[in-house]
Amino acid sequence: MGRDKAFQPIEGTSLLETAINRLSALQLPLLVVTSVQQYGRIANLCNDHPVMIDRYPGMSVMGAIYTALTGSQTNCVFITGCDMPFLDIDLIRYQITLTPGYSAVVPRINGMTEPLHSIYTRDCLGAISLLLRKNILRISELFNLVNTRYVEVDEIDRYDPLHSSFININTKEDLDNVRAISCRCNLTQSAAGVSVCCSH
Repeated sequence: MGRDKAFQPIEGTSLLETAINRLSALQLPLLVVTSVQQYGRIANLCNDHPVMIDRYPGMSVMGAIYTALTGSQTNCVFITGCDMPFLDIDLIRYQITLTPGYSAVVPRINGMTEPLHSIYTRDCLGAISLLLRKNILRISELFNLVNTRYVEVDEIDRYDPLHSSFININTKEDLDNVRAISCRCNLTQSAAGVSVCCSH
């Protein structure tokens, strides 16, 4: 996009602030992972929520997951990205109920996984560390190495039949479309480089 997604406004509120406001409904600790360059600006928006610098900059979502897991005081975290503005809290709550006995809980639609709408436990740390050392950044490789519970379409449809939770913003056109949807439907329902630390 040529600009930082986290600060782009939708209905007058930045994606980051919208994420924090929305995910606070889970009543679980929030943790924000960001780059060293954006740390100060991000921290100013996060109020009482901790902010961590990504321990593996440039290593895609794999490094961010590792950072969140090592920074969390709980065994597992829900990971989302700043470009997914319509998260469904009930779907996230359902995913949390699935975590016992699994290392990752991952939505899957038409064979495609949603790693930035997933729950990861500390059981993933060894596998992530191995993949990072080998410079393997495909998240599917992690799912192959750990006990992964896929959340299939029929389960997702109970909570989010339009799959709006997985709409993401990669271009200015995407941002304009999301703003139009939000304006029409009053759907300003969250997201950012935010981790939710789950208690399971």
